[in-house]
Amino acid sequence: INAEYMGGKSGRQNVIVTMLLEKHQVHTPDVRSANIVACQAVAASVSSMLGPCGRDKLIVLPDGELIVTNDGATALASMKISHPAACLLVELSQAADMNEGDGTTSVVVFAAALLRTSNSLLACGIPVRDITLHFGSAAADAADFARGLSISLPPDCSPFQSRTAAIPSEPHFQHNGDTLLYQLARTAINSKLVGSTAPTFARLCTDAIAELRRGSNSDQELTSPRVFTIPGAPLDQSELVRGLVVKAQCIHPSMPRFLRGPRVLVFCCPVQLSRPSVDFSVRVPDIAAMDRMLREDERFAKAIAAAAKRCGADMVVVQESVTDVALSSSVVQSLQLLGILALRPLPLAIIREICDKTGAIPVATPQDVIKAASLSGAHDHPFRLGRCKEVEVLDSSTTGSMSPLVVFRDCSVPGSVAFLIRGATLAASEEAARALNDVIAVLRRALQCRAVVLGGGCVEVAVSVALRQLADEFGLDATVKRVVYLAFAEALLAVPQTLARNSGLCVSSTISQLIALHRRGGAGAQCGVAVEQLQLDHTPGGLTAATTSASATANMRDLGVVEGLAGKQAQWIMAVQAATTILRIDACVTGIRLPPK
Repeated sequence: INAEYMGGKSGRQNVIVTMLLEKHQVHTPDVRSANIVACQAVAASVSSMLGPCGRDKLIVLPDGELIVTNDGATALASMKISHPAACLLVELSQAADMNEGDGTTSVVVFAAALLRTSNSLLACGIPVRDITLHFGSAAADAADFARGLSISLPPDCSPFQSRTAAIPSEPHFQHNGDTLLYQLARTAINSKLVGSTAPTFARLCTDAIAELRRGSNSDQELTSPRVFTIPGAPLDQSELVRGLVVKAQCIHPSMPRFLRGPRVLVFCCPVQLSRPSVDFSVRVPDIAAMDRMLREDERFAKAIAAAAKRCGADMVVVQESVTDVALSSSVVQSLQLLGILALRPLPLAIIREICDKTGAIPVATPQDVIKAASLSGAHDHPFRLGRCKEVEVLDSSTTGSMSPLVVFRDCSVPGSVAFLIRGATLAASEEAARALNDVIAVLRRALQCRAVVLGGGCVEVAVSVALRQLADEFGLDATVKRVVYLAFAEALLAVPQTLARNSGLCVSSTISQLIALHRRGGAGAQCGVAVEQLQLDHTPGGLTAATTSASATANMRDLGVVEGLAGKQAQWIMAVQAATTILRIDACVTGIRLPPK
């Protein structure tokens, strides 16, 4: 490809490209076959991570950083994939992670299955246009069938129930909003690296969603909580903070690190003697004048610290200043002597967040505090102290050489949560944080859609059987549509097939049993792949006997394995769109830009 640059009227450089088609362009069907093979390779690399029995990937980045994950989006984003069509699957996985929070591996596996079945349809002479057109209609019908199989979240799923609802010790499905959310969270986290602590993390996630709903007007406005990682502790010591966590540091080592029921005084101005707002210089004629200046500064520091104490402040937070010292050393020393906790100056955004969550009104000038301390009426203050139940300062030694953190627990304004995720290593804590963010996104999406479906491959098999029955109803004039629908139904089985393979089950036997159960209807229509789980029986002698489930199928409703309806529908639609884009490519052209003359 030869390219020449010509200056345009708009100032931009227009590119005139001359393509040598016979040398630099690869034609159909070679390009389409190569694209399908590349996508199959990408799907094969991540399919082993699907499900609770999926394996993890160890990824070594160019800088030597290690990532251990079984999240499809994280693994694909960390891989060096250069094939153009394969990169589309990477973007597909990223889109699923961004919009739905889960299903990043399933959507890639399903898209690759669609391409694999499309290859067989192309070999039969079916045009690409017909394949892509009927794939779209089949995805729409599949979404409608899934909604018919869905379970609606009951209206009694209140934002306050999750704190008091009893969490069942054994997996058991109940048609109750809080239990349904708990089962949804546990299903989503079971397939993550932190699946061994699924009950703990599921409880944290449901409690976080309940607290977020307290501070939100509707489920459509739920925000994502902040997540902070702290290596050097077991995963089950992770904590949900109903309040605020900020990156800040105590300004003096002798100040208290823990306060119970503190009152927070917030300054939005420098805490020092008043000075001109322009540049100035001071000439000190003698030592006596210097001594008077230092005594005046010390007097002001003691006055402001004593005034803060008389106003009832146990903690002082100051906004950082660009042109001046926000908190002078003499004021810090005076606050320390009175036992008041002070943080290093913070940015305006964090100051606003502290005020919003603790209900504080910041101080405009230091003189306002001195004046308010002399007044007897508590309501005469031009500012207001923030309140929370506890404040804890986590230094670098506590956070594992990470940034120091300050934790505000149970603030006066509800609706704010943060997670302190602990792990044995930094990689483990970061992977747990990614998993937790995904689960929160799944719960938010389920609350917005207000419906869930049975997991474990149950909904895929049910929709596949329904599509096969629908295809059999097509007349002779819709033969191509029938064949494409049957191919789509076959591709839907890729997810339960992968679950069975990763669980060590016989794939063909498991899928045949599931299809037969779903065609029979009744309780069989609620069956999915019985993911093999290890059960430990503790004997009186202290020995442990391991037993495994022998059945290849199980009732997902009894086990409480559920997934979000909106996420499942989005996976199918996005996979069809990605497969359509790849199938419509009939040539791969490599462009080379020459430097401007």
